Amino acid sequence: MRLFKYMNHFGVDVLRDLRFKVTPPNELNDPFEFSPYLAPGKVTEEHVREIMFSASPRALYEEMVRSGEKLPPFDHFERTVRAVFPSRVANAVPMFERSYEELVAANLDSVSQIVGLVCLTGEENNPLMWSHYTDSHKGMLLEFDASHPYFRENSKLTKVKYSETRVPFDPAWPDGSPELEHHCGEVLCTKNAAWTYESEWRFLIALRDCHQTKPNGRTLYFTDIPPGLVVRAILGCRCPAEVENQVLEAKKARNFSLYQAFLHPKEFKVEYRPL
Repeated sequence: MRLFKYMNHFGVDVLRDLRFKVTPPNELNDPFEFSPYLAPGKVTEEHVREIMFSASPRALYEEMVRSGEKLPPFDHFERTVRAVFPSRVANAVPMFERSYEELVAANLDSVSQIVGLVCLTGEENNPLMWSHYTDSHKGMLLEFDASHPYFRENSKLTKVKYSETRVPFDPAWPDGSPELEHHCGEVLCTKNAAWTYESEWRFLIALRDCHQTKPNGRTLYFTDIPPGLVVRAILGCRCPAEVENQVLEAKKARNFSLYQAFLHPKEFKVEYRPL
């Protein structure tokens, strides 16, 4: 396995300052990140019944009386509840489904206050990623030592799976169940099949363990990486002299090889030559 990261000029920060930028999920470029879907039919009348009337009619009646409600005798109350219960439950199913969609959005924002992602790739030479992530070839590609203990010790390093459908969620799964734990892992590492070309690897970092900066009022998160993790830097074919000079300056204190990307004379690809 080999690991790379396509970057704009901020790749200089990785080389010079030995740090990864950590991105909260709600700031990633894919709005489907960490957003499962409610499997059709998973919100059933049985689930709603458990939520709406988890207490017995007697317990519900006594609680309402204690709260000051003026109610008829219990036998009349019970007959009324049992009469309207089926239609009330059936009508509540769509409401709970809509509430789930709102919950997913709220959960994404909540999770994004706790953890962030570092995203890498197994692709060494991808024209689309050069264009999308290196500021149109003005940045660089960094290669990392995939055998370094930094990655071996990080048990959350996960290869992304690609799918045409989002990960389903069943609200009946209890907290701590194997099904729920498997679901959480799938949500973390599943993306649309359109992203397959990225061949992505990723891992989670707790934001509380990150360094924070606030340029222009926006909080940015960074995590330290060890010396020797970066083994090669490849400058884009349009990399400006200013960025190249910064990389050369960083190289004086770091042990990595330096290459330059050039357009292939015949094919639609770039080739790398040592500097």
